[in-house]
Amino acid sequence: MSEYHTSDNIMYCKVPASLHLTKEDSHSLQFEDGKKIVKIIITDSPNGWNLSGFAEQMVGNMRSKLTLVEMNDSVIAYEIQKGITTIPAQMFSVYERNGYSVLLTTMGIDLDVHKAMGRTILCKDKDRKKANTNYQGEYLSLSYPSGWIVDEHPNTQTSDVYISQSNHAFGVWLFRFEMEDDITFKDAMTDIANNWREVAKVNMSYQQINGEEWCKLDIRMNMQGQTGRQISFYRQKGNYIYNIKFGNNTTDVEKNLVVIDSIMTSVKIL
Repeated sequence: MSEYHTSDNIMYCKVPASLHLTKEDSHSLQFEDGKKIVKIIITDSPNGWNLSGFAEQMVGNMRSKLTLVEMNDSVIAYEIQKGITTIPAQMFSVYERNGYSVLLTTMGIDLDVHKAMGRTILCKDKDRKKANTNYQGEYLSLSYPSGWIVDEHPNTQTSDVYISQSNHAFGVWLFRFEMEDDITFKDAMTDIANNWREVAKVNMSYQQINGEEWCKLDIRMNMQGQTGRQISFYRQKGNYIYNIKFGNNTTDVEKNLVVIDSIMTSVKIL
């Protein structure tokens, strides 16, 4: 699956990689692939979504041609019969996430895939989305969620700073190291990625963050039978490479993808 978020980073989700983003704004995302359609809409209304009413409105006159395969307080799903083939039709589900109500609607998507997408939907906590604290160190500054703690002398081999949740379950490491002579930034990134690939799966990409080019390494590994995930961002300035690393537990990383985006958009190298 591929990862997406709304333009204001409030909502995060995953959808099958075959789908393409066709519409995006601060409260909805829409994806398409031929006759397959996925739409995710977020609202902070205290009344949330009237699931049955919305489904009734959307299905309309097609109801007589559809077969209801599941209906409860959170999911309504229809299929359609074409000859001897059963095809997934319109499906609707609602999820409550951190004070937001999220509606997922699909067309032509299998019910198990629909539910799997629903489980990936995350929203930034409404009460915390503006509660940030600023950190300014020797060589960079950033904003991080209030309540996190700063350790400027962590017990690691090379990290200069570790800023984390109070229980240390998730956080961000800050590094800076000098570039080797006669090597370009992209060559250095390729070397780092290749070293990781000896023990893990690595997805390397380059992206613009606040007008500056960063290299992103999304690293997935197996740690004593458990899956680990680390997301590292690198940028060159002068003779130094700056590294901002998030991880290493897969579940904690995926719960905090919106936080990662928020922190990275606040980073300034001094």
